[in-house]
Amino acid sequence: MDTKSWHTITINDAFQQLKSQAGGLNSTEVEIRIQQYGPNELQASHSVSPWEIF
Repeated sequence: MDTKSWHTITINDAFQQLKSQAGGLNSTEVEIRIQQYGPNELQASHSVSPWEIF
């Protein structure tokens, strides 16, 4: 990406830099990116119960 701040670029520039489009990615591109970056999910974290806080 350019050194421009992310919030100052246009939508079209963002699509171009991310190699995407308004309609989303096709299934082939999705599979490639999943292999490259992994699934788009957050890892569960340990939650602190109210009893532990008390």
